Amino acid sequence: MESLLTRWGCQVELAEDLDEVLEKLRQGLRPDAILSDYHLAPSLTGIDVLQRCREVLGEGFIGAVITADRTQETRLMVRELGFGYIAKPVKPLKLRALLQQGAH
Repeated sequence: MESLLTRWGCQVELAEDLDEVLEKLRQGLRPDAILSDYHLAPSLTGIDVLQRCREVLGEGFIGAVITADRTQETRLMVRELGFGYIAKPVKPLKLRALLQQGAH
């Protein structure tokens, strides 16, 4: 996914965990979009990461959860919180459409 986004002209920053994400934000990173896998640590989800980012950044970014969990419950929960939902395997056209939402 990193190489795809780079080919599209995106500047990509990667983080291994929530602490690394928060440190990058504290250092001044202001991303247009944040993509997070849904299942992370045993007690941490991509929704948790995006909500913490929202606390720091406000509403000024596109947030999306990428997951193999295709249950309606997960889809609805992600969308009700105002984040995008992308099912694995990620389809490039779906990803591009999500990212272009913020470009308008």
